[in-house]
Amino acid sequence: YFLALTIINVMNFVDRGIIPGATDEFTSFIDRTLHTDTPSLYIGLLQSSFIIGLCIASPIFATLSHRTNIFTLIGYGMSCWTVAAFISGLAFFMKSYEVLVIGRVLSGAGEAAFMCCTAPWIATNADADSKSRWLATFYLAMPVGTALGYIYSSIIATSIGWKWAFFIEAIYMIPFVAFLFAMAYRFPVLKPGERHFPAKDYEDNLLNSTDKTLSEQQFNGNQNTEENGTDQSSSPSLWEETRLVCAHPCYVYITFGYAALTAVLIGLATFGSSFFLGLGLFESEVAASTAFGIIVSIAGIIGFPVGGVLVDFLSAQRKKNHPESAEADLVSSSLVMLVSGTIGLVLYCSFYFTRGIVLALGVIFLATFAIFICNAATSIGLIYSIPVANRSFGIAFNVIVQHMLGDVPSPLVAGYLKDHLANGCVGDDDKASTSDACRDDAPGIRLTMLLISLWLLWCTVFYGAAYVHALSIDFKKDKTAVTTESTSRELSA
Repeated sequence: YFLALTIINVMNFVDRGIIPGATDEFTSFIDRTLHTDTPSLYIGLLQSSFIIGLCIASPIFATLSHRTNIFTLIGYGMSCWTVAAFISGLAFFMKSYEVLVIGRVLSGAGEAAFMCCTAPWIATNADADSKSRWLATFYLAMPVGTALGYIYSSIIATSIGWKWAFFIEAIYMIPFVAFLFAMAYRFPVLKPGERHFPAKDYEDNLLNSTDKTLSEQQFNGNQNTEENGTDQSSSPSLWEETRLVCAHPCYVYITFGYAALTAVLIGLATFGSSFFLGLGLFESEVAASTAFGIIVSIAGIIGFPVGGVLVDFLSAQRKKNHPESAEADLVSSSLVMLVSGTIGLVLYCSFYFTRGIVLALGVIFLATFAIFICNAATSIGLIYSIPVANRSFGIAFNVIVQHMLGDVPSPLVAGYLKDHLANGCVGDDDKASTSDACRDDAPGIRLTMLLISLWLLWCTVFYGAAYVHALSIDFKKDKTAVTTESTSRELSA
């Protein structure tokens, strides 16, 4: 089951990488249909339209998850995703940029069900001593899928046309949609925190102390509602659940830090191959997209598991040294976020001063590796910072903030900066990024990448705040636990 869910997640990110992997082909399509002087801006709008659909649908699916089988929701969501892929491909034959935008919006809406419901289910059913590694492996689909999307898109777009990139992935997803509906029959609806699989340590893996308290509050609220004559199965309102998740400062800090991290990743990824071409590192879009995809893929394949292992290792050490620690997982994940995010910031900014293909690619690889460690720890810490009963909505709310402050504006801003700081790379044909005028604007491309990278400063600020707060609440719980234990011993004596 985990393997099938991970493959679906890979396919989601392959879909996200189709447009960045063939920017020249999509630029030509935009030129032919819109006749604009700023095609990069409309490339960014395509990426942003996907995120708009994701943000609108996420809280809807998260709310429905309280009373509906999550795999039924995911099945309907991925059915929408499949239809959206066909619509995106048809936009080529209809010669309509607007139809392509509609396809991307529906694709984001379909993916929302999967993003909100799958990670909480994995976190609940994984063993306590290795759940960070399970989550890191699941989120490994992000760099791997995006990298494969770059390579897949560049090859398909330059051979048989970008439309087939959408058609092929839609056909590939059909059997997985059927599998999701089969899972809905296999796994019934359970209360928050209850498992579908046995665990080696059920009590430790079910709920942490904070989860228990807030889950009990929610259940008590449901019981009070039932006494007043309302259906017990009714889910909390959007406002009530928003208030619950936002009551946790660490969750708020991690959410805003994640938004800044996403802004940088998407901003660089959307125009990654174009940046490589404009800097003269490669001579063709296929070579640039392939190189960028390989860098992202290898950095992610290594970085995500390393992030999960580091969180599990530091958490185990903290629990060993501080047996009363109630927030060891949150403290450890926050520390990994802060350190790796800061390293990524320094390395990405240093790219501005690099010269030569070997040094440039080496710096990009190391920076991306550090950022994927940070990304893994962030995804894990987000799960640990909120109660089990509210995790689906917590992820949905995070998606809204993350993308409204990250994915949506980032490609637009990055495209605007690229068009104005390196306007020699804007043109009406597929060779614009390899023209002499574009090569002359290499300093503008470097400045564009530097300005995008500096946004990681917000990660350092918010992740630092999350780490400090996690330490403070863990210290208070440690102190309370020690005091209670000492009192109990004195009474026994």
